[in-house]
Amino acid sequence: MPETPDENVRTKIWGLPIDRFEAAVTALAELRDAGRILVFLTRRGTVKLIGQIEDYRSQFSARAKDESINLEQSKKAQDEIRRLTSVIVMMPDTDSILDHLEQFFLDDVLRSDTTLKEEYRKQQRAKIDIVSRQIVTEEMRLRATRMATATLPCLEDLDFEIVSEREDFSRGRTIKDPFLRLRLRYSEDYSGEAGYLPYFLFAFESPASSRGRCFEFECDVSDIDLLRKRLTEAKQRFLRTQEPESEDE
Repeated sequence: MPETPDENVRTKIWGLPIDRFEAAVTALAELRDAGRILVFLTRRGTVKLIGQIEDYRSQFSARAKDESINLEQSKKAQDEIRRLTSVIVMMPDTDSILDHLEQFFLDDVLRSDTTLKEEYRKQQRAKIDIVSRQIVTEEMRLRATRMATATLPCLEDLDFEIVSEREDFSRGRTIKDPFLRLRLRYSEDYSGEAGYLPYFLFAFESPASSRGRCFEFECDVSDIDLLRKRLTEAKQRFLRTQEPESEDE
């Protein structure tokens, strides 16, 4: 008879207990709704949580009623949520999701133990339901569908560096006013849905996630103000196209 996995292996495979996982998801949903964390689905199929990890740790601790939760535990909770969010967005039904999770996260020994396999599927089914209700939105599903057919590069992330001084030897000048160097990272074709599923199961923030191309430019506060204004205008114009037409029109 197969041996029951030890606690470390069980934690790695099963993830958080249901009550702790629900607290982690609720904390994330609350921070998202408050505008303090952005849940961002990329063309690669990864889900990024853009925000301060300390904010999340604090909210997670409050929801779990456990002040001992540290940053490492918070990051692991986020990783588990991201993995499930990614697969839920792309797969049609819960049984298909469970089949894939079982295939990639249970070894042959555990899959041969009917009791352990059913226990695993029962727990993951509950977690899928929690994430589906609180994190996954119809907008995310529509975004995934659109990006699977995209013909132009898609945004991955935006990095920045603060440059405090620059020497221009060709002109004999020294620039001492600080400025920013922005790096807009984007991805090109990733073969749509065919290349999606294997990736989400193995890597979220791995070296593979930095393979996309980037466009760099430098700016200061004036340029940031311009970007903010133009992007705000673009967002408002786009949102108006999604409003239902009035009966008078």
